[in-house]
Amino acid sequence: MLAPLNSASRTRRVVAELLVVAVVVALLVAAYRTDQAWISRHVTLLNGPPLSDEAWRAGVRGLLVLAALVLLRWRLALVSIASNTSLARLARATLPVLVAFAASAVTVEAFLRWRPPGVLRGRPVDPYGAPHPRYGWTGQPSSTSTVRVSGRDVVVAFNREGIRVPRQADEPDPARPTILFTGESIALGFGLEYAESFPALIAARRGLQCVNLGGAGYGSDQAYLRLSDAMPRFERPVATVTVFIPLQLGRNLYDDRPRLVLGPTGELELVPASTDFLSRLQILRLLWRWPYLGDRSIDRTLSLTATILRETSIRTRARGATPLFVILSHGASRPLDEHAETWILRALLVKQELPFILVDLPPDQLLNDHYHPGPRGAETIAAAILAALGAN
Repeated sequence: MLAPLNSASRTRRVVAELLVVAVVVALLVAAYRTDQAWISRHVTLLNGPPLSDEAWRAGVRGLLVLAALVLLRWRLALVSIASNTSLARLARATLPVLVAFAASAVTVEAFLRWRPPGVLRGRPVDPYGAPHPRYGWTGQPSSTSTVRVSGRDVVVAFNREGIRVPRQADEPDPARPTILFTGESIALGFGLEYAESFPALIAARRGLQCVNLGGAGYGSDQAYLRLSDAMPRFERPVATVTVFIPLQLGRNLYDDRPRLVLGPTGELELVPASTDFLSRLQILRLLWRWPYLGDRSIDRTLSLTATILRETSIRTRARGATPLFVILSHGASRPLDEHAETWILRALLVKQELPFILVDLPPDQLLNDHYHPGPRGAETIAAAILAALGAN
């Protein structure tokens, strides 16, 4: 026969019951609120994992409900332990678990250093990238590589400055009228021959020099730095074209590379990559790449990115050139308000009255098994940019 509970035990039992119920209710409420809009805002739109919103929603909801059911299943056992075990005994029982957890963490850290996953292994420009002290990385200077993408062998050449060019010996002419392009791998023309990329198409149709400053995996800050550094070299800039995708909002918070941050008075400051002990832990770096941003992180990256895009426009207009921001979205052509990205574009571009075009690319204009534009997609982008720039 069980001994009757004393007053302290009864109090612990009531508290344990209430805690279990509160956690179960919280898990179920979180599962209910995890709809497609929440997943789009916090997971897929800003981090770009290779799963659909619906798949993420089903997975997250399933895990939350499963956790609630497990708690309910073991509720009586948890309450019994809490009500019949003193804090000292509970601490002694917990210590081996904490030691095992710490040992597991050390083992995982060692494994990640020995064989890091792709997200931690080098830079996204591989196999044709090179480190850069200011931008993080550029194309491999003075190199020509053949990369197989979507079943095609694509030749990628970079000149001595790591700028993508038709032939690695090519150098831009600073005296010619020039359109400067910047952005991430879409601007770079990932998976496309140079002549298929939209900067090359525009150069051929407008007769202007088009310089491609894009870099694979770039955040908005890297694209801005590269553009602002290059612009003074050109005597007759006609326009700057900045490709922006929501995925860059997540990248703009990465601290394992040189990056721009907002200073105390809201100005942009370049800070070096973090090198403290915690920043070197591979486990934390992996968790940092977990595809989720909370509301505070979203607000922080929106403020930073809005400043970067505004400064891009200011610097461009100061040179007498026209700024243009190009946003790409997957799917059929549709009004702005029907896009999942609408809230981002309103915050960054509409509110600041920055000139932009939103280009919709249906699946048949993308590379096979990929999210980047194929040759037909590049044609669509080039036509949209030419229409937006007009006779400039």
